[in-house]
Amino acid sequence: MLEHGFLERPTPTPTVGAVLLRQARRGRTRCRSSSSIASHQKVGEAIELMQRYSISQLPVVRNGAVESLADVVGSLQDRDLLDRVFKNPDALHEDVADAMQPPLATIDATRDARRGRSRR
Repeated sequence: MLEHGFLERPTPTPTVGAVLLRQARRGRTRCRSSSSIASHQKVGEAIELMQRYSISQLPVVRNGAVESLADVVGSLQDRDLLDRVFKNPDALHEDVADAMQPPLATIDATRDARRGRSRR
């Protein structure tokens, strides 16, 4: 039935990594691979970076470079940062480490984009 066109061939479900790559090629991703901030940088720098790339969340990394997920030590949310600065304008000069929250959830790039299973 497949050979005669009565049934469609099932297309393989793309992986999360493939979907992200396709979106990047089409120019639909907002952030760059460098969209992270080191824990010793200032809150004001984090807000500026978020505004530059129009993003609302930002991973915080140990030394400014990400070689593995172990380097991601926290995260920042724009609402929390702006609330912090609204309550205390001097917070702009605080280290990001003082304002960060736990790291964002992660997902393996080999995971099925639709079914949530890893393809290994």
